[in-house]
Formats: sequence, structure tokens, C-alpha cells
Amino acid sequence: LTALAASALPSPAARTLGAAAAAAWAAGTAEFALARIRPGPKTPDEILTMAVTSLFIPPLAVWHWLCGYLSSD
Repeated sequence: LTALAASALPSPAARTLGAAAAAAWAAGTAEFALARIRPGPKTPDEILTMAVTSLFIPPLAVWHWLCGYLSSD
């Protein structure tokens, strides 16, 4: 989301950086989704489920890791 927000900034450098970050995130998400879809039965429902959950797993994993890191004094 930050990458998409940066791509909306007026500065050309910020837009370029935001677009590059968004492209890197999309590529990573696609790679993660494909790795999860490849071994499965590849039904339309399974592909949709794997694609949608692949969008949410990385940011939620980072959030939970950060919460645990910050709470462990």
C-alpha cells in the first residue's frame, strides 16, 4: 500500500520508486501464489483461494512478527 501511495506523489522520483516497489511486491506475491498453487489440484476454487490468501499472508505475517518483536522485551 505504501508503494501505491508513493506512486501517487507529485515527485517523478517518488512515483518511479513507488511503481518499482509496487512491481516488486506484485512479483513476490505472484511467485508466492504460484508456489502454493502448483502442487494442488488446480481447481478454479482452489486457485482463487490460493491467490487471495497469498495477498494477505505476507503483510499479516510481518504484522504478527512485528507485534511479537515489539512485545518481547
